[in-house]
Amino acid sequence: MNTKSKQSGFTLIELIVYIAIAMIVLISATGIIWNIFSSNLRAQKTREVYTISRQIMSELTKQIHSAEDVITASSNFNTNPGTLTLDFPGGNTNKIFDTYEKTISINGREISITKLRLTEGSDAPIDLSSDQVTINNFTLENLTYSGENKNINISLNVSTINPDNDSDYDISLDLETSVSVKKDT
Repeated sequence: MNTKSKQSGFTLIELIVYIAIAMIVLISATGIIWNIFSSNLRAQKTREVYTISRQIMSELTKQIHSAEDVITASSNFNTNPGTLTLDFPGGNTNKIFDTYEKTISINGREISITKLRLTEGSDAPIDLSSDQVTINNFTLENLTYSGENKNINISLNVSTINPDNDSDYDISLDLETSVSVKKDT
């Protein structure tokens, strides 16, 4: 009786080819996932910078428009960082925009950032910027001419906190605008 045994399964060469193809697919998928993650992180940091910048400029504009006057004696113009002191109707509440240094911890590393805050009268200051960004420039210029309402030029630079100096996450935004006190004359 002549019986021929048929063996089923993969040969060694087929198995090596299969493993090589599987490795190529896995490495490609890992690269794609990493690029998606990296792009998402960059987009998140960009949104943070733009959102904080917009909120700061909006708050400054709103407060300057509703102020009765700019107290130039206690404001700090043409230097970085600047200080802006606004007088409001009734004379008993001033609002002060200024910056301060804060130390935060990122991955066990101590990082110093600059934050912008608003202090109203004797109330505790309110941070206008988050711990995810730093204020690199807050410069104010008094553009007021005699007999006109106070006009303040605001220059602001907000950037991400980037302790590793990774160029992919180095996001910065410069904004500049001029705002006038809208008091009735």
